[in-house]
Amino acid sequence: METKLLEITSYLDKLQEKKETVSQASVGWQINHVLSVINGVCLTLLRSKKEDYKWKFNLLKSYIFLVQKFPRGKAKAPKNTIATEQPTIEEIEKQVQNATKLLAKLNALPAKSHFNHPLFGTLHLKDSKKFLKIHTEHHLKIIRDILK
Repeated sequence: METKLLEITSYLDKLQEKKETVSQASVGWQINHVLSVINGVCLTLLRSKKEDYKWKFNLLKSYIFLVQKFPRGKAKAPKNTIATEQPTIEEIEKQVQNATKLLAKLNALPAKSHFNHPLFGTLHLKDSKKFLKIHTEHHLKIIRDILK
């Protein structure tokens, strides 16, 4: 994830860029969304109680994790991860610093730390990390396409 965060910071001077044929959202929105998800998932994992974790099979999760990508334009972001205003460079930099600190803390968590994904169900620590990588790469691909 460190490399992905570095790539995100390389786009700070392009926050306003937009290409409607790729996405209705700007580069800044994509970045803000990714960082909100990373920070939110990490905080949920840190606060979760391992004894509350219950595994349940989820076919959609299994498929997405197998192919390691999300189809474009098929899902809507949860409201708590949608920014209404264009983020500033300073806000993005703070979110990146926070994400870096939170991601580092994940290594010390128990394997049954978890968060509940709206489509994939309850994801334990290892699957949560995998989700974050797939989700972040999904939005980085969109950003790269916007900037082509």
